[in-house]
Amino acid sequence: MAEYHHDRPKRTDYSNPVQVINLAELHEHFDKHDVTNQLGYAAAHAENTTPLPSADIPVITKPMDRHERERVVYPAAQHSEASPTHPHHNDDRIFASSKGYLGVADGVGGQRGSEQAAHIASNIMSNYAEFTHLCTSPSDAAVYLTEVLRGAHRAVDAHNKTRVAQNLSPLATTGTIAAVTKHNGHNYVSWATAGDSRLLVFRPENNVLHSLTLDDTAISAHKPHNNRILEQQALDSVRTIDDYNSLETHRQVSYNQRNKIAYALGNIMPEKVQAGYQQVASGDIVFAVSDAYTDNFTQDEIAQMIKEAIKTHSDTVDVHQITKYMNDKIQWFMRHHHETNSIRGKADDASIAMIEVT
Repeated sequence: MAEYHHDRPKRTDYSNPVQVINLAELHEHFDKHDVTNQLGYAAAHAENTTPLPSADIPVITKPMDRHERERVVYPAAQHSEASPTHPHHNDDRIFASSKGYLGVADGVGGQRGSEQAAHIASNIMSNYAEFTHLCTSPSDAAVYLTEVLRGAHRAVDAHNKTRVAQNLSPLATTGTIAAVTKHNGHNYVSWATAGDSRLLVFRPENNVLHSLTLDDTAISAHKPHNNRILEQQALDSVRTIDDYNSLETHRQVSYNQRNKIAYALGNIMPEKVQAGYQQVASGDIVFAVSDAYTDNFTQDEIAQMIKEAIKTHSDTVDVHQITKYMNDKIQWFMRHHHETNSIRGKADDASIAMIEVT
């Protein structure tokens, strides 16, 4: 649970971490690829869907049948469990669909009612993510998901106005939304995010884990992009006190403040939402997690957990078994981290949403 603090390469080897696209450039493609009409088609055909504010998605009257795409069934699983310190109250909301989309919303700060913000955002994101397959390219899908994320932000903000009128404090939540789509015979994952609920991809073929998003921490969110990549990689590798002491002083400060985030839905949203797309391969595992996982485990440890989960299931990828295995591991660690030499160890709601690319 975070605290709130007031070139578009297409690679499959993941050697260049965090492929973030320039949204300003992508918006220039709206007219060429009818993205606005696709958004409208989604809104017009979203039955039983919580509506976004009218300014978010213009509704059209003409169905865009020519953009209908082959729907693929993706193995999907999710698991969320409340913190050991408050086992009957969970501020996280997650979703993972066999239609190829997933997301995480983590109510910020442990504030009373923060699960309301997560619920509102998750409802918006999950209902509209279903229509990502209508987009004509992975870059357009990233634009679409960005607009959905902004719509979720405005929905939480509208709820906050009601709360403030009742002399209640405003709420906020992280938000990460992603969708796997096929374009020209290739698989892509597109995403948009605000906060520190991270999106990752694991390749069982070589056991490589890659972070697709950067945490919007208060210290790093305003730094140059490449600096943020290097800093996140450095912080992700810290496990022991020796690892921490080997960090440069400014990175020790960043490590200590890594739970304070700069952006959240319902509070401050950046002008340029972090969004992107990445080509992925059949068999890859795409998943989003609340910060409980990235706070308690290093990147290597997360990769090792997935590897072990696959091995214990006869070397077969089963996202249901993997999410269960990872939940069992984090629940044990949050209760027994003092028995290890890890300096990590934070009791929190732990959530994971996962899809296998087919």
